[in-house]
Amino acid sequence: IVNYDTWTSAIGHSNNVSCVNGKLGNNDGNIKFTPYIAGNVTITHNVSTGKTIITCPGIPVTLDQRSGTGGTTSVTATYGAAMPSATMPTRNGYTFKGYFTETSGGTKYYNADGSSAKNWDKTTATTLYAQWTINSHKVTWKANGGHWSGSTADKVVTYNYGATIAEQAAPTRGGYEFAGWSPAFVANTTMPDNDLTYTAQWTANTYTVTLNQEEATTSGTASVTATYDSAMPAIITPT
Repeated sequence: IVNYDTWTSAIGHSNNVSCVNGKLGNNDGNIKFTPYIAGNVTITHNVSTGKTIITCPGIPVTLDQRSGTGGTTSVTATYGAAMPSATMPTRNGYTFKGYFTETSGGTKYYNADGSSAKNWDKTTATTLYAQWTINSHKVTWKANGGHWSGSTADKVVTYNYGATIAEQAAPTRGGYEFAGWSPAFVANTTMPDNDLTYTAQWTANTYTVTLNQEEATTSGTASVTATYDSAMPAIITPT
């Protein structure tokens, strides 16, 4: 490893090595060169062919996860080559889109699955930015035998992750009283990173039923409490 500024003709080349537009090279055609950033280079000389290959240092790339976690934070890219292997970050409630040159828009260099989207083409240290799409999920409200203004169809509302969920108006059902939701709905609940379903619960109405025995000689049950849509309770019949 030597610094390009101090390389001399010690390995058999009289031409000066210079930096031109981010490239390292000379004029005699014997040196192969690649773009580089400031730093050390590796010089390999093949005695049998007389060829000298200069390998320039990789280019550091910072990966700004932008609230993501668990991914690679930096890589060393090679000019003209696909982006090196890296672990992509994750973020609760968001889907990773890839790494770009800008926080919005810009050029993509990593796909969402971590594969290279573009060969590296910069000669200076660079920061790439994670871009995210907020997840959305459905909240389903089931009438469970009831209805909303005659409609028994489920009520389905889509929310973004973290949004506050508005409680659905209670449905109605003949012969029953609304008894809340299952699971119980808590005010100011925010949307998690998954779908939710709330099912209406019902309590059947009860009624007092008077039994008119007319001219019975032996009295039976005078009244019962009946539950809507249930069998009548047992009674003592009169005679």
